[in-house]
Amino acid sequence: MQAHFLIERRVRPLAESIGSTFVEPCDVQSDEQIRSVFARWAETHDSLDILVHALAFARREDLEGGFVDTSREGFALALDVSA
Repeated sequence: MQAHFLIERRVRPLAESIGSTFVEPCDVQSDEQIRSVFARWAETHDSLDILVHALAFARREDLEGGFVDTSREGFALALDVSA
């Protein structure tokens, strides 16, 4: 089973519990997917007042050991996804 389906099973009920009806999968490392999500939003909404980016990612091996031991590639990946 793909990871986004596993995550969606938890995210969708949480979103619905606060009245959200817009839940879309999006790989934040893909400009195309980001554009697609915003295009889907624009199909039914006139504007977007607030966007909360609440995700983070780091490879497991970069979470082991000291922070200074994080690889350059691992740091770049974590920064790209998390910021």
